Amino acid sequence: MQVVLRDYLDAEVPGVMFIQRFPQGLAGSRTEVNRTVSGFPSFHMTQPDSPVGYLSFGSQMFGDQRKKFGKWGPQAEVNDGLDGSGPLALFDKTGHALVISTYNNFMAASLWQDKGAGLLNWGVMGGVDSIPAGFELKTFAFCSQDGVGAAFSGWGDVMKRVYNKTKDVTDYYQSNDLSLTHLGYWTDNGAYYYYHTEDSKDYETTLLDVKHYSIESKIPYRYMQLDSWFYPKDNISAVTTWDATPQIFPKGIKELQGQLMLPLVAHNRYWSVNTTYAKQRGGDFDFIVDPKASLPVDEKFWEFLFGHGALEWGLFVYEQDWLNIQVLFTDSLQSNLTLGRLWLTQMGSAADRHGLKIQYCMAMPRHALQSLEIPAVTQARVSNDYHLQLDQWKIGVTSHFADAMGVAPSKDTFWTTASQPGNTYNKQELYPTLQTVVSVLSKGPVGPGDMIGGTNRSVLMGCCNEEGLILKPTSPAKAVDDEILEMAFQDGQGVQGEVWTTYSTINGLLYGVILAANLTADYVITPQKAGFLLDTLPTFQTSVFYRLSGNDVTTVPFNSTGSFTIKVSDCWTNGEPFCLFYTAPILSFGSRSIVLLGDLTKYVPMSELRVVAVKQSLLDFTVALRGRPGDMLHFSYMLDGVKKDINYTANTLGCVEFSILSDNNGTIHSDLDCRFQPMGSTTAPPPMSSTVQPVTIVTGKSVPTPATMITGRSVTTHKGSGSSNQVSFLWGVCSVLFTFTCVYLVEQV
Repeated sequence: MQVVLRDYLDAEVPGVMFIQRFPQGLAGSRTEVNRTVSGFPSFHMTQPDSPVGYLSFGSQMFGDQRKKFGKWGPQAEVNDGLDGSGPLALFDKTGHALVISTYNNFMAASLWQDKGAGLLNWGVMGGVDSIPAGFELKTFAFCSQDGVGAAFSGWGDVMKRVYNKTKDVTDYYQSNDLSLTHLGYWTDNGAYYYYHTEDSKDYETTLLDVKHYSIESKIPYRYMQLDSWFYPKDNISAVTTWDATPQIFPKGIKELQGQLMLPLVAHNRYWSVNTTYAKQRGGDFDFIVDPKASLPVDEKFWEFLFGHGALEWGLFVYEQDWLNIQVLFTDSLQSNLTLGRLWLTQMGSAADRHGLKIQYCMAMPRHALQSLEIPAVTQARVSNDYHLQLDQWKIGVTSHFADAMGVAPSKDTFWTTASQPGNTYNKQELYPTLQTVVSVLSKGPVGPGDMIGGTNRSVLMGCCNEEGLILKPTSPAKAVDDEILEMAFQDGQGVQGEVWTTYSTINGLLYGVILAANLTADYVITPQKAGFLLDTLPTFQTSVFYRLSGNDVTTVPFNSTGSFTIKVSDCWTNGEPFCLFYTAPILSFGSRSIVLLGDLTKYVPMSELRVVAVKQSLLDFTVALRGRPGDMLHFSYMLDGVKKDINYTANTLGCVEFSILSDNNGTIHSDLDCRFQPMGSTTAPPPMSSTVQPVTIVTGKSVPTPATMITGRSVTTHKGSGSSNQVSFLWGVCSVLFTFTCVYLVEQV
């Protein structure tokens, strides 16, 4: 084994790369499956009184299900092994934070906490039978002086640039995913019609009745999701054939879709040992059939499956669920070094060629990291199944991880009314408005699963315009650092509850959104605590801080050194324990002041999808809004401290453009076409290749490829000696956190 340590500080990437190589390969490498074959880096978990906290992701839903917080030291419980091994964040209370994760070969790498030796090892996963000659495994540590959220964002930016999943690529794929741009109807776990139909009716009739109800109620569903109830499974819930059973849809999905006239999102599980597609079972495709599960290893299989779905079902999103079970039940995925990546990249490549998008569900952290190589994965569940759990909506922390991977976080379906009689869960929804708000702020799908006749239209339509276009923020709402610090240190100095922030970008300026929920103590928020002052965000300038109370708006000044106290007693909306606040910059036009408050009928008043242009000339200040042609659009603003409200009808191109300074506030002629268009006119990124490997870290400056880069603070490559020679160094701002200790012999230059 060879090891290399590389310091990228001189390239303005505040990070360190740890590389382990196997020049001649390694046979007979298998150890216990949840351990690692190798270890570099390997940290001694010392300093029990260290003022450092940690966040570790584990198990399913992007690691949300078993995320852990605490104080760093020998007592820390890090999620490791097959269903752990995600990014590890270390941080203190002064803003120093570090995120360390696998950098390549994500499905073959693991993290192992050797509690007996007090070591934390990154290396090849323990179940691997052999390692081929020339194999490399890299681990990357990224450091920030601006807190935990900034560390996740910076780490994610580096990872996305390396794998060509930049913002342009992510925007392209997500804007062409109808389930992320428009309202839909969902039937998964928690929906009223999950494994449940109308009395004395089959699923086909029930879904058609849902469609008819939505038309009558003017609910603009633009697609429908079919969950696991539609296809046959074996006795351990694995899929045998991914198609509808005759009992569910007697005339088939193609006939149903023709009547619904809606495109479909379709759910799938892991593959049965009795799948009808495998050659071993009389099918046409190459599968590995293990004792508990099987796995396709033939890209032609995905071509067949997705081609069939896209052409005959109107499929546009493939929901791959039970990802953790597929790994845990498939022995070959645990013993083969490259099989996991092959499986997921073949799926992604075929989806790309058919114009399909993918949602990951029950994904372990290794799946989450692997999605960097698969731009067709536009979204992922970051919460447990809905089924009316009280805290299922709490996705603010894991949304940091998802957003860092360029994936829209999804909280699952929800109800918009409290009581829906006859439901199979025997429950009520206590927070229907909060559920809706979280879905909108997540940037993931907004897909209620109400019973027919059970939708509160006024609650739901705060999400979108009359054609179902979701008026979302620029970025997913994420927990503020004070919330994460409190979870780790539990000293009462952070957020007592949930506080998440996000923003919209209009003309390069930041319009903030703050969600506070389940607070048990008042919380003082500042622009810095909200994360609004980071250099990577749009410009925050002197603003007003406001919330809605009916049609009334109360504003207070909010500048870079200001603060606002969110009081528990005031934090209620529709009888639910949450509140929404907003910030808007104070704009100047000569001697006059202007504050754009936005469409106050929506949860994100200043969404970029509503406010399409703000123009300032020598003589005028105008705003252009997007809506469905013929719809009445609402907008509020403050002119010299006086609130004004306008209501105008969108023209045939979906536009309203008006002057803020005009005495009569009349609309003006607009040559804008405001109708929503995905980024279809933009050249699509090249289809991903299942053989692509990362070769370059790209920052604002030209940087040599990691394969050849040796900086002035590098460590030369030497063979591991088997001894434990410690190498310590101070690493910029991260020296306050810990000292690295390597367990393989290296030589410092």
